[in-house]
Amino acid sequence: MCFSAQGLCDKDPLASILLKDVDGKAKAIKLPGKRPQIIILGNRECAIDSAAWGRHLTEVLGNEVEILSVAEIKHVPTLLRSWVSRKIAKEHGRFILLDWEGSLSGHYGLSEPWPHILLYQPNDPSPKQIHGVYDTQKMQEILITLGRSEKNS
Repeated sequence: MCFSAQGLCDKDPLASILLKDVDGKAKAIKLPGKRPQIIILGNRECAIDSAAWGRHLTEVLGNEVEILSVAEIKHVPTLLRSWVSRKIAKEHGRFILLDWEGSLSGHYGLSEPWPHILLYQPNDPSPKQIHGVYDTQKMQEILITLGRSEKNS
């Protein structure tokens, strides 16, 4: 089963994380938020898969949940970060947040397969996880966790 109903790794949950967008503007994200949150965490190799998740989640859930796309880009020298930010903005849009240090994957011990979908429910600081490419079964598991069925999606 690809869905972890117990949450991630029995690690202490993150209360918040500070990430920057492609323009260098900091965004503080409280975890969990007041409404459900889905973080699509991807790396350079899975950008197409992350985008597919983003499209499907937005299409089905719209504004019901806060959907955040995060690109993990570790090991980029400081001097190249503005160039990398511009490249990401051009290729994937300006809505992506950048995790230069690998804070999310490092905290939760996440690795292959990318991307990772982290689902935070209000009042539950431990996220649930799905990983890998989009498929309808994984999407259905997200909908069930959010209290939705296939019929009303």
